[in-house]
Order: sequence, then C-alpha cells, then structure tokens
Amino acid sequence: MTSSKVSNSLRTTGSFSSIASLINGRAAYGISIADSHLPVVNVGNRENPTYLPAEVCYVMPGQPANTKLDPKQTQQMIRFAVRKPWENATFITKQGVETAGLLPSTNPRLVKSPFAASLE
Repeated sequence: MTSSKVSNSLRTTGSFSSIASLINGRAAYGISIADSHLPVVNVGNRENPTYLPAEVCYVMPGQPANTKLDPKQTQQMIRFAVRKPWENATFITKQGVETAGLLPSTNPRLVKSPFAASLE
C-alpha cells in the first residue's frame, strides 16, 4: 500500500482522501510527501488503522518487530542478503542514497553538508 492509494475517511466531512493529499494539503503538518509511491505504515491497529507515510516514520534503535515475514518477503530478504559486495556498492551509489533520503533535494538538512557515496 502506498500513500497515493490508501485513503482515510475525514472525520469532519465523511469523505475519503488519499494520505498523500491529506498531508500535502495541510500546512499545519509542516511536511510534504516527496514520493507518494512509497509504502505507508499502520501505526494504529487492525480494527482502527492509522496510516502514515513511511518517510515521516522513525524506528527507534532496539525496537523489536513483532510480525513474521510472509514467504515472499522471506525470499526477497534472502535474495538481498546474499548479494555480492560489488552489487551492494552499486546499489548504494545508484539508488540507496536517494532511497534513504540522503539527497539535498529530499532532505533539507543536507543542503549545507550533502551526503555522497562513490565506488573506487
């Protein structure tokens, strides 16, 4: 599920709106969603889900994950874990920096001192 596809009911009007449009449309939040195709995180529960875009969530160090991966996720994790070092380096320099939010265009804190990665 992504923030452009998941919708929440607005309590005031009863209408439905995507998570991305809700957050981008409210100046009170002080944030905007850079990529509405990234997944959302349910920070509520199954009965009363509350979805937040992944890019506004932080995982605290040492926080346990109480869910089990499904077989497809396990397969993807194993494929990713057994990659060669040069494949990891290429991924990090090509896509990882952007995916991790380490570009000045997506992370205003990096404008003064940008993050860079290169292969040597």
